Amino acid sequence: MNSDNLARIAGRIYRYIRDPMPHNQHDDAIWCLGRQYDSHPTSSDPDSTQPQTPPAASIPAPSATSDSIPPDSAATPQKEDEFEKVQVQEATNDNGWPPAFLDDLESRIWLTYRTNFSQIAESTDPAASAGYSWKTHITQLVKHGRVFTDDVGWGCMIRSGQSLLANTLQILEFGRDWRIGEPSDAERKLLSRFADDPEAPFSIHRFVKHGANACGTQPGHWFGPSATARCIQALVDEHSPSGLRVYVRPGDASVYQDSFMRVARDSDGSFHPTLILLGTMLGLHGFNTLYKEGVKAALRLPQSVGIAGGRTKSSHYFIGTQADHLFYLDPHETRPLLPLPLSDADIATCHTRRLRLISFQDVDPSMLLGFLIRDESDWDAWKAAIQSPPPTGFKSIVHIYDTEPSLGGDASTEADFERAMADVQSCDEDEGEAIV
Repeated sequence: MNSDNLARIAGRIYRYIRDPMPHNQHDDAIWCLGRQYDSHPTSSDPDSTQPQTPPAASIPAPSATSDSIPPDSAATPQKEDEFEKVQVQEATNDNGWPPAFLDDLESRIWLTYRTNFSQIAESTDPAASAGYSWKTHITQLVKHGRVFTDDVGWGCMIRSGQSLLANTLQILEFGRDWRIGEPSDAERKLLSRFADDPEAPFSIHRFVKHGANACGTQPGHWFGPSATARCIQALVDEHSPSGLRVYVRPGDASVYQDSFMRVARDSDGSFHPTLILLGTMLGLHGFNTLYKEGVKAALRLPQSVGIAGGRTKSSHYFIGTQADHLFYLDPHETRPLLPLPLSDADIATCHTRRLRLISFQDVDPSMLLGFLIRDESDWDAWKAAIQSPPPTGFKSIVHIYDTEPSLGGDASTEADFERAMADVQSCDEDEGEAIV
């Protein structure tokens, strides 16, 4: 076994000891951004045990550039001794999770805290430091600086929002069946948009700049779902990747067909792929389990691009569900900056096979829901699914109406709006206050 494989296996073993991967303890189906996986597939069910493979031209050949390592036959010589084989098997133990699901998880884009990026200046407003977390206060005092060169302690919601947008673009440009392999020029180009560089269109520098100018969220302050949604909308509008447009309802989860179509359609009626972002608060003092089935249903939809959620220090990017748990990518892991240009090693830091899950009872109720509508038939399918009644005893989390109400509008429309507000307690900007 060569030294590179030994180092990779040692790192894998250390991570499993320090932070063990959870075991698959349920028979319930597994869902990941609209894809379903059998929890315990049999060898006679190839579709469940193997990743779904798109056309050869759209998916690169597999390699070991990510957090995973090659199978035994590729990683070790044919006559490798038994001890080394055991080490490989232990280091690649998937704890009962279906390989096809983990392949899907590993192919999602995962953006996290980064350090040593080019400076982001603090606000010149003396009152701005009042919004810092205690950790940010201490860090800035130790550095004796008026600049930020990392986002540790305050950038987790930005990173969750970046992850949601990056996976939206990945699905739009590569297709939902794309799986990780050798880094390609296309993947490098996509991830370069999120590099920690002021020139990158979706860098943390751009998020912070728009947050300060348009949302009143200063550098070093934690972004809420509303500010994150508005930053995504503004930056996408400015750079228009793949013709994507963004429809935002940052303070409630109500979608109005007339205003949505004004965003998605051109004057000639042509439809553009549109990302729907809905900010909502699903509970006052914790997650209200009346909305549990609604969250599950949202992640099961083929239009789902995940949920960015949480308050200070607790933001996550949720991508799937099983039983009463959510699967998520954690932005709180700290890594060196994502530079320009990107190396293969840099790209590998944007993927992980390390599964994380959380119980609904431990989820923060502040959420930013994301859905990608590719065309009008996709809109019709999504609308029909959203309008399906929830299971008995549960409440819907998204509502669709034909016309957006206006001041002085018709009473029946306003009454519908008020009923929606009673059903879904909405999120007000960064403070997380409920609108009633």
